[in-house]
Amino acid sequence: MKQIIITIFYVLSFSSIHAQSGFDYKKKTEVESPTLSKKFRQIARGGEALNKYRQISGIQLHESRDFKTLKDSESGAVIFIENKKPALKGRNLKKSTKALHADFLEEVKGQLNIANPSKEFLPISSQTDEMGIRHSKYQQSYKGIKVYGAEVVLHSTSEKVNLLNGRVFSSPESLSTKPALDKQKAIKLGLADLSKKSIIQKDQSPNSIITFSEDRADLVIYHHKGKPILAYEMILKPNILERWVVFLNAQSGEIIDKYNHTCTLDGVFTTTAQDLNGFNRSFNNSV
Repeated sequence: MKQIIITIFYVLSFSSIHAQSGFDYKKKTEVESPTLSKKFRQIARGGEALNKYRQISGIQLHESRDFKTLKDSESGAVIFIENKKPALKGRNLKKSTKALHADFLEEVKGQLNIANPSKEFLPISSQTDEMGIRHSKYQQSYKGIKVYGAEVVLHSTSEKVNLLNGRVFSSPESLSTKPALDKQKAIKLGLADLSKKSIIQKDQSPNSIITFSEDRADLVIYHHKGKPILAYEMILKPNILERWVVFLNAQSGEIIDKYNHTCTLDGVFTTTAQDLNGFNRSFNNSV
């Protein structure tokens, strides 16, 4: 009997020790800190700026001590800049919003690759939200001509510009802003191209109660395949139903791009609208 009791005591002692050992192992496994299998290269030290952009899912990232800049890899346009500099202090706080924005754009013109920010960014609108942050929209231009699809919003307080977002293209180099074609010639070429797929009906009876809207053509700088082109942005109405947006090379007369902007009852069509930041975007839609 005594031998049986001793045997049972040893079995229970062994089981207890084994269980405790397993618990300790499990506990250590859970709290052990994970380690990286590879060491990552340090991308910046102190105030040293990066010399190259890093590729991140179609976006190029460049970061220095003072700024973080994002570029669209496809178009090369700057789409975001974060200002990491400290806020203004003392007498600098007396700067107006206009002066604050002008100084910021001048400071980041290297990242934007803009030759003359004071002349190439035209104010469009400005509003202040409930948190006291001012959102000011600017249109990029070149020698007084709008750069199509290039607008930015500066988000600022009275102390600093915090963010820039939107789309900014590099200042064109040696681009002539004198068109070889006038507006009327451009409109005729645009309608001739539309006649391949639409009915051109511009004649109007003197007694007709229906009036045709006038076609419109405005010079813009249009980026096509990564290159700036002097172009006409035209709103053409070949007949009473259709409305087309056509981009035509103002030098050669070549059709660069076009899309049907007609309201339809069914089917997929391309249209433009403002996003949450107030920028015009093109996208496919259906009703």
